Amino acid sequence: IRGMGRVGAGIGLGMVLGPVIGSQLHVLGEWAPPLAAAVFAFAALLGVFFLFPETHPRHAQHATPTPERPRVSLAQALAQPGIAPVLALFFLTFIGVTNTQVSLGLLAQERFGWGEREVGRLFALYGFLSFVVQAFALDWLSRVARSLTLVVLGTVLVGAGLACIALGGHPTWLVVAMVLVGTGMGLLLPVLSSLASALAGPELQGGVLGIAQSAGGLARVVGPVWSGFLYSRFHPGAPFLSGVVATGVSLLVVLSLLKRPSART
Repeated sequence: IRGMGRVGAGIGLGMVLGPVIGSQLHVLGEWAPPLAAAVFAFAALLGVFFLFPETHPRHAQHATPTPERPRVSLAQALAQPGIAPVLALFFLTFIGVTNTQVSLGLLAQERFGWGEREVGRLFALYGFLSFVVQAFALDWLSRVARSLTLVVLGTVLVGAGLACIALGGHPTWLVVAMVLVGTGMGLLLPVLSSLASALAGPELQGGVLGIAQSAGGLARVVGPVWSGFLYSRFHPGAPFLSGVVATGVSLLVVLSLLKRPSART
């Protein structure tokens, strides 16, 4: 969990700086934030190419020959005890958060007349809390509580935050919501990755983690469409209420994992 937390802390730091930079660049024009994002993405590509060491034994220089690990199919991953519920948790977690990323700005503008800077500060707060949890608190929490306990705590925090967004009639509730959601996601993402890794075992670890990320990616595909439909068809708070429902289903999934001895870590 410690390693996953450090990776997540780096992502959280980017989520602190990204909204602030984007909201400042927006004054130059609507083209400026996407262009800046493209520049940062290209810089990341260069960093990976020139700075990252090769970790695949077959391609590393002066590596001793090692047997190649078998490719992991979705069917193989699902056959592993506990993996299917973890994939469901990845999907449900990301579909709830995608609702926030897609619809929060629209809701803040419609209810409170907020613009890009105010919404950018909300997402910076979200990223800051995720960074603090993953960089400073997660290591200690993982030593005093089981992984599934942390998943329950993170899920409850995210659900409470989404409920605050859906039902809150004052801007203060949006701030409270981002504190809750940021803290909850700071717990959930590294712990879920660690849990998937532990359940997969060393031979299937990489493949299962890739499939788990794909489950989150599928939620990022479905989520914006679903969120936009709910927002336009029903009510500005509807996407966030659907996120609350998703967290409720997540808690039921965690209960199914608690019945598996292999997942009680």
